[in-house]
Amino acid sequence: MRQVRRKSESQLQWTVEVAATALFWGLWAYFITPLLSLVLWYFGYRVFVEEMFELGGFEALQEQLRSYGLVIFSIFFVTGCWVMYNRLRYGGAHNTRTHMLAPVTLVETADVAGLKPAQAEAVQGAKRLVVSFDDSDHLLLRKSRATRASTKARKRRVSLPRRGRKA
Repeated sequence: MRQVRRKSESQLQWTVEVAATALFWGLWAYFITPLLSLVLWYFGYRVFVEEMFELGGFEALQEQLRSYGLVIFSIFFVTGCWVMYNRLRYGGAHNTRTHMLAPVTLVETADVAGLKPAQAEAVQGAKRLVVSFDDSDHLLLRKSRATRASTKARKRRVSLPRRGRKA
């Protein structure tokens, strides 16, 4: 919630005061955290000792450990079976994640986009493109900033088919 500034207070003075206040509250929280942690640890230790040893919680834990252990073992067993299945199914020669695909050439890119290779090279060499759509939903190159290697792309107008449409 923003407070109303006094008329004699400038924007800079108000900003410095808010920043200093936030900084010192942050430092206070940073320095009080270890003390708070120590107090909570002490009370947690007292509650643990009381529950486990004075009220007999350790015996209840031993009784529940059998059923908990069975559940934990079942989880590990199912996970291990799943890992073995994946190794058999996708491991070795079946692993398609490590096979590199052939690089796409400029001619293939131009063919998919419905362009001539020279037009695709101009678009590829442009540093910045501004495009719009014409009446038949084709992309029109309005403005481009060419890289140093391709200065001809700046003046060239390229018509691209819109994604999902056939030219």
